Amino acid sequence: MMQNLKSHIHGHQAQIIQLEEAVGRQRLPHAMLFTGPESIGKKMVAYAIAQKLLCEVKDTPNTPCGVCPSCVRVAKHQSENVLFIEPVGQNIKVDQARHIIEFLNLSNFGRNRIVIIDQANLFNPQAANSILKILEEPNENVFFILIAPEAESMMRTIRSRSQVIRFNPLSEAEVKSIKPGLPDWIYKCSRGQLNAVAHLSSPEGMTKRIQSFDLLDLFWNEAHFLNSSSWRSSFKDREEAQDIIKNWIHVMRDVLVVKLNEWGSVLNIDQLDRIKKFTFLDNAKINVFISQLLKTQKEIQGYADSTLLVESLWVTHARK
Repeated sequence: MMQNLKSHIHGHQAQIIQLEEAVGRQRLPHAMLFTGPESIGKKMVAYAIAQKLLCEVKDTPNTPCGVCPSCVRVAKHQSENVLFIEPVGQNIKVDQARHIIEFLNLSNFGRNRIVIIDQANLFNPQAANSILKILEEPNENVFFILIAPEAESMMRTIRSRSQVIRFNPLSEAEVKSIKPGLPDWIYKCSRGQLNAVAHLSSPEGMTKRIQSFDLLDLFWNEAHFLNSSSWRSSFKDREEAQDIIKNWIHVMRDVLVVKLNEWGSVLNIDQLDRIKKFTFLDNAKINVFISQLLKTQKEIQGYADSTLLVESLWVTHARK
């Protein structure tokens, strides 16, 4: 069975062509930084490039072949020549950096070695310093693919040693062609992320979205919000808390858009009546609140206590 990962990638054709041409000319940078929003396919592209670098079928335009042993192992994330690193807890730690060094020191009989590091912006300083020398003077057959939301989130010393390749979300038209027949609000709220489309179109996702509206109503209108227990269970799970905060950001953005009468730009177009209820907030307050929500989102990702963060948000922004 063919396992050519490139065939499973939606969009990003310009980036893939750029990378494949660099591989073909043997000019692929030894350190690359893939940036862009979460869940748009950056990691899949990284594995597809690893597959092309390791494919056993050479000197043909059809690489990666998807059927040779190397291609199959990369597709199954079982290749001995690909190391995948992601944060453990809040950071990428020194022990993981040492593991990278050990991996690169193993004999590879001239084969390429690829290190894929997801959420590379979460390197702690000691771990980052441990791999700087490798990034500065990489071996000929070693390639690093770092993945982060934005170049500015990376340590300057690592960013300066990497070629930045920017990935954009899929367009609404592209998502519609891949997942046709869904309500327009799903295409708009997904912001070009196919996993968001899958989540929002599921019964659980639809229920959670409406609950996030209910929680935002409670946040702004409940005078005794801190003493209420009704919202706390929703913020105990870190991923669920992240999802609620993301929905709140979208709703507050929609409030600003409605106040500007830019109706065609509203994301939650099926919830206009609920959005209009928040237009009592002035624009400056909404902008500050959105900025704080974005900060809260990152803090939750860093394993901060989400209920304490929401309490702080309420005291700062909504307490009467």
